[in-house]
Formats: sequence, C-alpha cells, structure tokens
Amino acid sequence: LQAVLMTSLRSILLVFLPVSVGFYILRYPVVGVLLERGKFDAVSTYLTCGALGYYVMGLTLWALDIILQRFYFSVKDTFLPSVLEVITIGIHVALCYVWLDTLYHEGIALAFTVSRLLKVGLLVGFLRTKVPTLELGRNAFFLARLGAATALMAVPMVFVSLRLAPPQESKLWFEAESPRIRYWSGPDARELS
Repeated sequence: LQAVLMTSLRSILLVFLPVSVGFYILRYPVVGVLLERGKFDAVSTYLTCGALGYYVMGLTLWALDIILQRFYFSVKDTFLPSVLEVITIGIHVALCYVWLDTLYHEGIALAFTVSRLLKVGLLVGFLRTKVPTLELGRNAFFLARLGAATALMAVPMVFVSLRLAPPQESKLWFEAESPRIRYWSGPDARELS
C-alpha cells in the first residue's frame, strides 16, 4: 500500500506540476485567445486571470488532496480527513471574508489555495502514523529532477507569453474603489459592480 501511495503521489506531481506552471505562465494568452470576443474584452481577461492565477497555484494541491484522502480511507481512517476538510472549509470561508474587501474575487481563489495547502500539509504530516517510511531520499531526488525539468520547460514559455502580451498602447489603468472597479481603456471609462 505504501508503494502504491508513493507511486501515485509522484505520478500526480509528474502530471500536475508542469501543467500548473505552464498554465500559470500562459494564463493571459490562453484566456485572451479562448474568451476575448464581444463584451469579454481585455479588462475581463485581466480580471479573470487574476483569480485564475491563484486557482492554478492550488491545482497540484487539489490533486494531491484527492490521492491522500483516498489513501486515508483505504486504511480505514475516515475521521482525520473529514475533520481536516471541515477545518479547511472554515479556513476557506474565513479567508474569503478577510480578503474580500482587499482582493475582491481574487481573494476567494487565494483562500482556496491557502486552505488546500494547509490540508495537504497536515495530511502529509500525519502520514508518518500510517506508513513506516515516506521514502524521503527517493522523493527528494524525484522532486529535484521534476523541478529542473519544469524550469527548463518554463523558460521558453515565458518568452512565448511575453511575445503574446498585448501591445504597450493598449495598457489599462485600474483604480479599485470599495465595491466597484473602475477602469479606463483610452478615452472611455467603464464601471463594474
């Protein structure tokens, strides 16, 4: 069971970590190409990508959470993951409330990522009670190789992202006001609720 768990965690990291990094780097061009038409303009892309960036940071954590939760269930420990999920939901709601006035919709996405990070961290921390060894040496070597490969992949993606960036004359200026966001694109101004 321990071998299956470690292989599953490494497989999830192998798939989701590069995907998360790549999508984080290319989020503006991807959202712009896929959605920017009609009333969904450059400002809508900017607002969407702000929250999307935080969600993408939590994508790998979300996948690890699913594997870890299923492992705990397979060893007949349903109490710990359930309690941690309730605590995670409470933290998520509290952080949403705290960040709503400063980060707006991005605060909801950041709260998701932070709450997932806490839950996955605790589930990994409690793993020592369930498995005899966490294969730290093998996993550290795997993470080092995966990190190097992801960094090599990220370098050309950054250049592609910069190449696909909007031209300088289409810069947008944002001014946050309490419940509304005002933005200017050229001579006209729009207001969002």
